[in-house]
Amino acid sequence: MFYGEMLNELMSRKNTNPVNQMYLQEIMIKWKNFAKLAEREDKPANEELTSALEEFIAAVSNKKYNYNPQTKNGFTKNSPIFSALYLADLITIFIQRTGFLQNRGVDWGFQQFSKNIHFAPTTLNEMHKEPGFTCENSDSVLQLAQKLDFRVRPSGRRNMNKYQLVFPLVTFHLFRNLTSEDLEISKQYAKEAKATFERSKSLVVCETVDENFIPEIKDCDIDMIFVLRKQFKRKKINKIDPGVLYKMESILRSYLFEENSLVEQFQNKGYID
Repeated sequence: MFYGEMLNELMSRKNTNPVNQMYLQEIMIKWKNFAKLAEREDKPANEELTSALEEFIAAVSNKKYNYNPQTKNGFTKNSPIFSALYLADLITIFIQRTGFLQNRGVDWGFQQFSKNIHFAPTTLNEMHKEPGFTCENSDSVLQLAQKLDFRVRPSGRRNMNKYQLVFPLVTFHLFRNLTSEDLEISKQYAKEAKATFERSKSLVVCETVDENFIPEIKDCDIDMIFVLRKQFKRKKINKIDPGVLYKMESILRSYLFEENSLVEQFQNKGYID
């Protein structure tokens, strides 16, 4: 679990003051309640997951965990404690339910994907010796990726150069509260992912949207935005809507197991949409 691993890493730091260590232990206890539910083999309903996640979010939102400049206790606003990392664990549950992780070469987590893939020999006359394969890596993003091994050589030569490329199948961009700046950054990552793999999908998942900000994704490479609390950021906070989770899980499955062709679609369903 991503959030649990982060907590363990913070707790292992020797320079953490005793009060913050106690706070981390309290947060870990609350987190384990959600983690145990997520690990159940009987696939808990999204309503159960929502309830457990709400309890954890309420606990970690306790003001006593906020940094106090006088006592030096607590955590600053940009601490990973207050990040949206727990949403990665929620999405992990949906990913695992699909069974997609059993496919060879498939990887899930925060990682880089390949981009700017080119053959750029020094000169055309040198290409028969060295094709000049080049590739860059993106920043690390949460993604379901397909890793492929490539062997390249000029025809007629025996030795091959081996490369591993990472293709972003679905990327996720997570926020507690989505701002216009957050969305612009997500759009750039989505554009890079689509340039590498045309069928790549990019989803933004957040709890709330910044006050008076209406996200627009019509002319960009973001495919969908899920707002779990169905509201702008306000003092009164709605509960996470299980219906949004069901929709997200359904959309994810449709991306991963889409119809192979229009022919199969009307043969299987009787209609084309």
